[in-house]
Amino acid sequence: MRCLGNHMIQHSLWNDNPQSGLEGKLSLHYCIAAALVDGQLEVEQFREERVKDPLVRDIIRRVSIEPHPDMANLDFTKGKDFLGMEVIIQLKNGRTVSRHIKSGFSVPGLEGTELHPALIDKFTRNAKRVLPDAAISDCLTRVRSLERAQSARELLQPLRV
Repeated sequence: MRCLGNHMIQHSLWNDNPQSGLEGKLSLHYCIAAALVDGQLEVEQFREERVKDPLVRDIIRRVSIEPHPDMANLDFTKGKDFLGMEVIIQLKNGRTVSRHIKSGFSVPGLEGTELHPALIDKFTRNAKRVLPDAAISDCLTRVRSLERAQSARELLQPLRV
């Protein structure tokens, strides 16, 4: 399994042998393996027992991180495309599947002035663990109007339960 991205991923998400959930967060190898095994990448995947799962460990060993030839000259300080990645998986039957994502969904303004729908969905799933639905909706409304806020207090108000 090959992960091709900008040259910086080799310096930031390089850990190919994570031993804890925290180290798993900093390991592209682990994130890909856990997402393939579990079909998701949520808080639960960053627990020590998931990092040590034998199937996940086996897949981690099969992941390689490489610079993408089309991204070699991208300036990661200018624009959103530096967060893109291509994943190429060679299946046991010889077939190859791949997916190229041009930009990460955490890049502001990816969908114009609106937050990326996948980012909103992920925030909502995680916020439901600790906040009631009304507070989540209120928080998203406040984030969308952050640039017009008079103080950080306006943003933090819905987080008080």
